[in-house]
Amino acid sequence: MKTLPQKKRNSHSKNAPQKQAEIRKHLKRISGVDLSVVDGFGVSLAQTVIMEVGTDMSKFPSEKHFCSWLGLAPKHEISGRRC
Repeated sequence: MKTLPQKKRNSHSKNAPQKQAEIRKHLKRISGVDLSVVDGFGVSLAQTVIMEVGTDMSKFPSEKHFCSWLGLAPKHEISGRRC
């Protein structure tokens, strides 16, 4: 199992799960991969993604569609133009 980078010492979240290592093991068992090692993903976000999407990613034709659904894809709307 890949080790996680050290977290900031003074960052406390009152909503963070207390036993994150145990939850990570269960998430990996359920989905087959450990989403919490992705940069920007924590245990809580990984739980939310698995809860919302499930383990069947076939409903998304590509990873670009999945990123768009997550809201990670940039919008290319241009403003300030005159018509």
